[in-house]
Amino acid sequence: ADGEEESWADADPAVLLELLAALVDRAGAAGELRRGVTVADVVLVLTAAVPSYPDPDGDAVAYAGAAADAGVPAEDGQKARCERLLRILLDGLRAS
Repeated sequence: ADGEEESWADADPAVLLELLAALVDRAGAAGELRRGVTVADVVLVLTAAVPSYPDPDGDAVAYAGAAADAGVPAEDGQKARCERLLRILLDGLRAS
């Protein structure tokens, strides 16, 4: 390697899904997830909770975290609404 840090964007999606599956299995075994929660459920929650914004560099789309990192102000209240949605979605996965 050339000394550059590998980003998650360059990670193999199959490996990421394997890691997520292991995490879901462990959380399920520990009783932290609702019975029947699958990797597909977690992926759906994560993708539903990540809003997109126009990329300040003119590329197609940037995600909320990237926009915030770049100093792009979110619409008024948008960040709070996104965080609330993510909390609701994640709470729905938790065992009661």
